[in-house]
Amino acid sequence: RDIGVTGVQTCALPIYLRGSGSQPATETSQPEKRNRNDARKNSDLDSSSEIPQNPRIISGRIVGVSDGDTVSLLTEQRENLRIRLATIDSPEKAQDFGARAKDSLSDLVFNKNVEVEVRSKDRYGRLVGVIRVGGTDVNLEQIKRGMAWHYTQYSKEQPPAEKRVYADAEVAARRARVGRWVDPSPVPPWDFRREKRQK
Repeated sequence: RDIGVTGVQTCALPIYLRGSGSQPATETSQPEKRNRNDARKNSDLDSSSEIPQNPRIISGRIVGVSDGDTVSLLTEQRENLRIRLATIDSPEKAQDFGARAKDSLSDLVFNKNVEVEVRSKDRYGRLVGVIRVGGTDVNLEQIKRGMAWHYTQYSKEQPPAEKRVYADAEVAARRARVGRWVDPSPVPPWDFRREKRQK
């Protein structure tokens, strides 16, 4: 069950984004295109675009938290948008620490004003981005708390400096055995989802 503010209706109005610019198109060989398409077909989060050079920013208030990496944002234009936190993956609801990961994200963002740096859009129609509250990178904070994995399948889409920080944060959380890492061999959420689909 999502945490949310009652009376907020999801609408299909256009999305108003601040900022502009996109990554210049580059030529890609046919084998590279096929490999990229195959990877996307097999992925859990089918990103529809590469990270833009000038990321767009959406401002609003978090009115719902679905799990440890998905929230609902009420924008300044009163639109309700689903946001998937980029390049992290939290335990599923049915997994150990699924509820704790959700509670952790709620503690960080629920009913707070945030900015979302939009990176892409996934196959479920959710915007994928980095959420910040007062300058704090919420995606990174979930990793530091041991409530999310660094989703390395998509880390190639991260800026190099950010990628290193996220990777180092997971290593530190594992060593400190915080959050999910109290279990030395937890099941990653992507493996949990795959096993569930195969049943």
